[in-house]
Amino acid sequence: MLLGVSLLVLCGYAAFASGAISTSAGARLQVAIMFVAALAAAAWLWTGQLRMSADRSARIAVGLLTAFAAWSALTILWSATPDRTWLEFNRVGTYVLVVLLAIAFGASSRKAIAFAARGMLILVGVVIAYALGQKALPGLNIGGLIDLNQTARYARLQQPLGYWNALALLLALAAPPAIALAARQQAGRHARTAALVLLQLLVVTIGFTESRGGIVALIVAVGVGVWLSGRALRHLAWAAVGITAAVPPLVVALSSHALTTDGVALGTREHAGLLLLAALAASATVLVLAAAQLFELEPTIILSRERQRRLWRLIAGVIVAVVVLAVLREIYTQGGVGAALSHLKQKFASPQQVSVSNPNRLFSTDSADRLGWWRQALGAFWQRPFGGWGAGSFPVINLLFRHDQLTAADAHSVPLQWLAETGLVGFALAIGAWLLFLKTTLAAVRRQSAEHHWAAAALMAAVIAYSLHCFYDWDWDIPGVTLPILVALGVLIGASAAPPGQAFRPHAILTPTRKLAGLTAIVAGLCVLATSAVLPSIAASKASEALLAASYGTRASVTQAAQDAQAAARIDPLSDGGLTASASIAEQLDQLQIARGDLLEALHREPDDISAWTSLLGLDSVFRDWVPAVNAAQRLLELDPEMSGTQRANVLNAARAATLAEAPPEDSATAQP
Repeated sequence: MLLGVSLLVLCGYAAFASGAISTSAGARLQVAIMFVAALAAAAWLWTGQLRMSADRSARIAVGLLTAFAAWSALTILWSATPDRTWLEFNRVGTYVLVVLLAIAFGASSRKAIAFAARGMLILVGVVIAYALGQKALPGLNIGGLIDLNQTARYARLQQPLGYWNALALLLALAAPPAIALAARQQAGRHARTAALVLLQLLVVTIGFTESRGGIVALIVAVGVGVWLSGRALRHLAWAAVGITAAVPPLVVALSSHALTTDGVALGTREHAGLLLLAALAASATVLVLAAAQLFELEPTIILSRERQRRLWRLIAGVIVAVVVLAVLREIYTQGGVGAALSHLKQKFASPQQVSVSNPNRLFSTDSADRLGWWRQALGAFWQRPFGGWGAGSFPVINLLFRHDQLTAADAHSVPLQWLAETGLVGFALAIGAWLLFLKTTLAAVRRQSAEHHWAAAALMAAVIAYSLHCFYDWDWDIPGVTLPILVALGVLIGASAAPPGQAFRPHAILTPTRKLAGLTAIVAGLCVLATSAVLPSIAASKASEALLAASYGTRASVTQAAQDAQAAARIDPLSDGGLTASASIAEQLDQLQIARGDLLEALHREPDDISAWTSLLGLDSVFRDWVPAVNAAQRLLELDPEMSGTQRANVLNAARAATLAEAPPEDSATAQP
């Protein structure tokens, strides 16, 4: 169980480190995973406490995911952003390790599946406490360690993951385990009641994120969980109980101006938070009392197959009626079927029309600008279909292919981003791995005994909901939501593979010398990966600290900062961050030739860096080196054809001045005497 607890802690860290998206948080997470992997390898080789077992499809899937990591690394050779490609390789390589660790946990413990399901509930319970606390008790601040005043700027909940859609998705993934536990008669009443209350709070919190994608993921997770449960009506009934209990506090919350409007004063939010807290307490109390009564009635409710079929027909009829009425209303409002379809298409393609923090956005059908990003990804793919633009290169793709002023670091669709960044090869490897994982885990759910089926079906539902959500968001790049899913996949694979007696057990067949050699090789490989993870973080931190020191220090400290920036450039040979920092500091020291040299070296590393080209244009103008200045201006316009009016005017003015200086009108052959 120690490995299971370690995986749970890692998932918790990823969630509370703003999703572990940043370079520094990602590096810390990756090093921690390497450390756990080293300990697990020692246990596997020497003690036999851990076993590694997976069927053929799962082994192929792991191999394909490993090949995708290797291909991501290979794209550094032609990447538009080699430093980001390095980070992507580190992330995918770490994902492979997490899957392997989870497989070992699943193959080594008979309770692994139930532990994973309950662990997801514990993780989400802690996340909900922190997230809802930002609405109910926004003034709570415990020594700087816990600060719940996180909704001053944006009313939508996004912390601790730092992104509202990621928070909503993580919560939606826990809905199937909560429903399955609440519906499990063999579980204790306290556990079932706690699962119901968690489901209620989960729905309320998703409402506060105002995430349409999160609501879709919740619906899919609940639907798939009910379908896979084997006792669909029972699970659906308990799901309805928990979700219905969330309606009163949701109505109170979403109708409150103080809780749904950006920039509201803390005192006003504190007062509204107390009202929300009272509504939550009252509804939870009613839910607990109602659950106690339902537990008493549950054994007496026995439905024949005929009555179950009638109920399903009734439920299907209600769903169809609601959909038909919604469609008819839209057709009537727009004045015909064609007009309704045209209106929906136009709204989906139009820019975001509702404020970011406005509950009305839940009823909007615009794509939140995703359609433009998807078109950019496809356009980039058609230009470089085989190898793509390099893993992690979408920021450059966005500037090259956009037709508006919006910038984005991700395509907001994982498959399309794979296509654009890694080409057909990377896409085939990644999609092939994921489809095989789904095939293997679905088969694993069917093979589970009744004792573990509830947890296996719930985990599978979470995996499917995550997979769907990836089509319209960038979840793969957010370890805070991806790690729990990889753990679920690995546990299901390991638990359903060969029986313990048939698993490969090196401690029983290898000599101590070979065990030591194997462990040494594994640890050495993990050390290489850990070094690969920390170097970009150290370099970025050193460059940032150098710029900060140079901004207010003495000349001696500025000189030291310049040396630190150069050190950062040496630590990360793929990034131009250290060189651009060095150039900025050199300008501060009036060492303009050194600054220009640093910028040229930076552009040699990253030829598509807009900020470096902008700085170079300025220096070339200072040096009155007009030909390079014109080239820099042209390159800027090529890299960002849709740059803002002010930026475009500045670049064009600089280019015009450089052109005139190079060939003044009075020197023209056609100039009048």
